[in-house]
Amino acid sequence: IEAGAQAHFGVSAASLSAGQAVMLATMLPAPRKWLPSRKSKLHYQRALRLIEKLQAVGRISSGTAAQARDEVESVLGSGKVSGDDDEPTDE
Repeated sequence: IEAGAQAHFGVSAASLSAGQAVMLATMLPAPRKWLPSRKSKLHYQRALRLIEKLQAVGRISSGTAAQARDEVESVLGSGKVSGDDDEPTDE
């Protein structure tokens, strides 16, 4: 987690925002394929789904969820890149 936080967001794992943590978590199982810089549609959708689940079970507040959604939108840009609709294979 620390290496991913540093590589993708330039912060320590302890300093990750909820949005950044969600984007790292949803890069699995193929973190080399689902890089935030690739703006994958599936990565974007998975991140939003995870935010909703975290909010639904009370792990994050509605305010934190809104901030996380905004950050995912900012970084992944709605997943505007096409041609990435297949589930990634473990690389």
